[in-house]
Amino acid sequence: MDNPPPYLDHLLAEDFAMPCIPRVFCSVCATLICLDCCPDHTAVHHPGTNAVLVEVVMVEGFPALTHRSVRTTGMGYDWNHIQRVKYDGNTWVMLRRDRPKKSMCGMHEKCPCGCRISPKNTFCSPSCKVAAIQRGRSWQLVQSLVNTNFNQLHWRDSYCTACRRSFSSHHCLNHISHHPVEQEVNFVVVEILMKEGFPFIPDPDEQLPEVICARVTRVIVGDGRSAIPLRTQVLPSANNAHNCTCIMGEWCSVFCKRNGALVAGAN
Repeated sequence: MDNPPPYLDHLLAEDFAMPCIPRVFCSVCATLICLDCCPDHTAVHHPGTNAVLVEVVMVEGFPALTHRSVRTTGMGYDWNHIQRVKYDGNTWVMLRRDRPKKSMCGMHEKCPCGCRISPKNTFCSPSCKVAAIQRGRSWQLVQSLVNTNFNQLHWRDSYCTACRRSFSSHHCLNHISHHPVEQEVNFVVVEILMKEGFPFIPDPDEQLPEVICARVTRVIVGDGRSAIPLRTQVLPSANNAHNCTCIMGEWCSVFCKRNGALVAGAN
């Protein structure tokens, strides 16, 4: 491939099959975000606001906040009378009634939900408190936090040619905000679709320069759009020859074109 764009090798090296696992709750978005997909989230998307980012930690598979996090980034909510749990050398506020079994020592009273708590507390978790007391500062925000699906994964369905990295559009809908206005004409955000575990670029002629997508075999993806495979979908044969279906001067993927894996000898 003659004069490939500088980002191409980074694009080909990205692992789009690796999902992002968001673990930070934004008080303005009222949802989980992935800071790897959206770095500098508050500065870029919520400038001039009092946006708070709260880190959620999975403790034995259950969502929790550290006691320190509650004190410093508690979103203005009243966290009093909610049980703290000591486990693995830390003090936690479990977001729901679920907690590690070894953390029950010394708890002889019961939360309204039936979960065991210490005598000085009223609720086992903020989940129970916002269900019982639906008022006060930020209670709806905390309700959104405790009702969040912490096991949901999002795929990296976008690639920025300026950042040279992939990200999930779910966590950064307006990625262009991360770049100064003068950069806007010099980069694109490429949409990526996964099909049977392989990345494809839909509508390639609209997203990529001709040097990348010309003479790469087109396929139809699930939504009916034309797309080109980013990588090879078959393995090399025993003698390391690329055993794909490159015929009539076309490559089976962008990867093959980048590496000159031609069958018909076209460039």
